[in-house]
Parts: sequence; C-alpha cells; structure tokens
Amino acid sequence: MKAVLIDDKKTVRENLKLVIDLYLPNIELVGEAGGVQEGLKLLRSIRPELVFMDISMEDGTGFDLLALYGQVDF
Repeated sequence: MKAVLIDDKKTVRENLKLVIDLYLPNIELVGEAGGVQEGLKLLRSIRPELVFMDISMEDGTGFDLLALYGQVDF
C-alpha cells in the first residue's frame, strides 16, 4: 500500500518512518511533505492509498489540506 507522511516537524516524520518500517511491512512510503501546500502538491502528484498527516501545521491544518484536496467543506 502506497503511503505519504505530511507533518511540519521533520523529527516526527523520521520517527514515524522508523515505526512504519519496523511494524508495517505492507506500507510503502512514497513521499513526505512539511506542510499543507507542499502536502497538496504531493497528494495530487502521487495519489497515495494512505496518508499519515498532522492536524496542526505551520501553514494550516490537516482539515484545510483535506478541504483543498477534495474540495469539500468541513
């Protein structure tokens, strides 16, 4: 399963990658982003099956990103 990480904290992304590598062998990390705008570009280009995403980031929230990506209103 293709997955991406979206979090503004690099250390959180690195730690989550370690946990995924150790315990979730069926998950293939195919990209990562450090915020909402970067995450939107990543989602549109990769179209992953699974997203690990922070709720609160420096340039917005995970809900903002979902609204931009899916053009839905929360």
